[in-house]
Amino acid sequence: MPVLPYDYHMHTTHSCDGKASMAEMCRQAVAIAMPEIGFTDHFDRHPLDFCHGYYEPDAYWADLEACRAAFPALTVRAGVEVGEPHRFMDEVKPVLDAHPYDYVIGSLHWVKNGVVFDNRFFHNRTVDQVAELYFTEMLAMVRHGGFDILGHLDVVRRHGFDFYGRFDIEPYGDLIRPILRACIGGRHRHRNQHVRDAARAPADVPRPAGAALVQGNGRRTAHRRIGRAHDRTPGTLLRGGAGRGAPRGLHAPVPLPGPPRARLG
Repeated sequence: MPVLPYDYHMHTTHSCDGKASMAEMCRQAVAIAMPEIGFTDHFDRHPLDFCHGYYEPDAYWADLEACRAAFPALTVRAGVEVGEPHRFMDEVKPVLDAHPYDYVIGSLHWVKNGVVFDNRFFHNRTVDQVAELYFTEMLAMVRHGGFDILGHLDVVRRHGFDFYGRFDIEPYGDLIRPILRACIGGRHRHRNQHVRDAARAPADVPRPAGAALVQGNGRRTAHRRIGRAHDRTPGTLLRGGAGRGAPRGLHAPVPLPGPPRARLG
């Protein structure tokens, strides 16, 4: 049995922080009997980000299609992790529209010109100040939408804990609840479609709404890491609002349905 039934947040050498190729990750997934994975390499447009300019969508897609052909028993989904989509959608949207991604993760790494992976973001700020800055910016991102999955909502806690020696998330419920409400949003039945249904739609049909919630971290290496989660809902999606169209409500955790877009006729 696999460690997890699915893994939808994985970074390959198409990310600047990736340590393993797509093929290596596919081989490891097959070795542990995982039936389905999704590659979500970083697409970052913040000019100060060390991944800025690294992502090459054509190379990503060529590699992904080669892996789909080489590993027919493994379902390989096409994803991408977009940093700060609310700030850089004008640059990101042409790439998303040009390729049949199964899903897009929206993640917040930068708050203005400060990145949460750098201790300087926490210097001269209290935990309360950092939490307010981060979750206020995340609320703006979720309300803007333009993605399908909200990535690692509490990543600031992980790095803040290393700096402060503590970072309890519970006191910040008043900041986090509006984010969850924005994800849940309202229902728009005419766009309330699964990823599989979106794959069948013509290019001029709006992509489905929905910001799922995915916690945990992207896997970057193949050996012993694919399928290992850092959260309670590994490999699952909580479908919710603030996606790439109108919001579409929250459901129970479910795996992405159906075969990948490229395999649909």
